[in-house]
Amino acid sequence: MSIKLQVELLLTSLCLFSLIIYLIKTNKLTVKYSLTWLMISFLMLLMSLFPKISIGLAKILGFEAASNMIFLVIIGVLIIINISMSIIVSKQNKQIRLLVQDVSILRKSVENNQRK
Repeated sequence: MSIKLQVELLLTSLCLFSLIIYLIKTNKLTVKYSLTWLMISFLMLLMSLFPKISIGLAKILGFEAASNMIFLVIIGVLIIINISMSIIVSKQNKQIRLLVQDVSILRKSVENNQRK
């Protein structure tokens, strides 16, 4: 891994970490959902500081270049994050629908009681 790539990876990991901290401070992202991104930025930081780890792991797993392994891992992680966010959105959508139904029933009940 070249020095230029290491520096770019280091800067990218620090920018990602800073962005996540900013989003937490401005209440746009909860700590619960930020842990994954913080872990990713930490792993990127480790790879930039210790490139021999990723190169050795790539050789053990049979990749010709460490960058190929890194791209595969990043794509896999993003797919997992996307699926988990879809599950969360689906649950929240169901909860919102149930809450709207409950509010509608209560509103109708209050209207009927006011008429009597």
